[in-house]
Amino acid sequence: MVLRRFSALLFSFAALSWAGASFAQLNLRGDYASARGITEVGALYARQHRTTVNVRPFSTNAGIDGVLKGEIDIAAAARPPIAARAGESELVFWPVAWDAVVFIVHPSNPVRQLSVQQVRDIFLGNLDNWKEVGGRDAPIDLYSVMGPYDGLESSIRQILFGNPGYMAKIDRLFLNQHQIEVGVQMDPDSIGMTTLAGLDKQRVRALDIEGVAATKDTVADGRYLLTIPLYLVYRADSPKAAEITRFAEFLRTPVAEAVMVNKRLVPHRDNEDFRTLHTQRLARLWERMGGEPVAQATLARASTSSESPAAVAPPAEAAAPAPGATPAVTATGAAVAAAAPAAEATGPAVATPPAGPVMTAADGSVEEPACKRRLFSRKC
Repeated sequence: MVLRRFSALLFSFAALSWAGASFAQLNLRGDYASARGITEVGALYARQHRTTVNVRPFSTNAGIDGVLKGEIDIAAAARPPIAARAGESELVFWPVAWDAVVFIVHPSNPVRQLSVQQVRDIFLGNLDNWKEVGGRDAPIDLYSVMGPYDGLESSIRQILFGNPGYMAKIDRLFLNQHQIEVGVQMDPDSIGMTTLAGLDKQRVRALDIEGVAATKDTVADGRYLLTIPLYLVYRADSPKAAEITRFAEFLRTPVAEAVMVNKRLVPHRDNEDFRTLHTQRLARLWERMGGEPVAQATLARASTSSESPAAVAPPAEAAAPAPGATPAVTATGAAVAAAAPAAEATGPAVATPPAGPVMTAADGSVEEPACKRRLFSRKC
């Protein structure tokens, strides 16, 4: 009897110790591009810390809006904060890793590569037939996500036009990146975007850019030009701030980075070699699109980032950008400048053609640009 009571007491004590050591559950939502790289790391973190990280990918804006409303804890985003979207500049954008923007086509498409300028001309509508880039005589169907300022779309429009809300000439609009990947598999004339981490099980072919294939090695050494940062986005005043900070710091540990590398991501680095590598890539991207040489001061600003996810100091005043540079937007809580890893992803502000207008409704909200087709319907 005494032994049974003693065993029960030990069991109760162990249960209490387990509960006391457990961490808060985290709910994460965001775009497919970012979530794919974070899901497995989240599962590893949950196992090690006896907690749960619920990852529900859908879209960038849905994730960030959920964070702003306090409905979820963390958003995963493939873009920096957007000044036109209320409240985003007050959130923490913590850079986690780098991924490649990959343009995908149907496996039957004979085109194997595009230049950065050709990609830009497709978005402009200047190239609208595959025969103009070495393919068959067929219209180019450009696929895009319909939400304004979606992560991947926002980043590529910033790269190509210096404006994340540029009114590109889109053929078909979808709800998220996953639907684009499925759509491209069914349309021999289509072209859409995904990321390197999202290519695992898709029956599509990725195009080389400037003769360079997207791999984790070509992203890591700067040869692949269309590279974007992935962020964790959260509120500095979240009730789960301590747990979120712990998770953000975990993402920069060797064990977490090994998981990301296995997903073909390049972990973010805060060191001089890393910054130099990506400023050189930014300069090459500018050169490929016919721009003028970029001032070294502008390039330097393109590669800085916050040092700690736990920093809660108010943002410092952003320095005035050099001509042609993307203005810095600092996120409260981590003092993350959007011109930091974000500007590295944004690329040069191209002089010609001028950046297109952002569509706004009567109430000042942002609307998606006009299109030629929506989903699988005919052109509109």
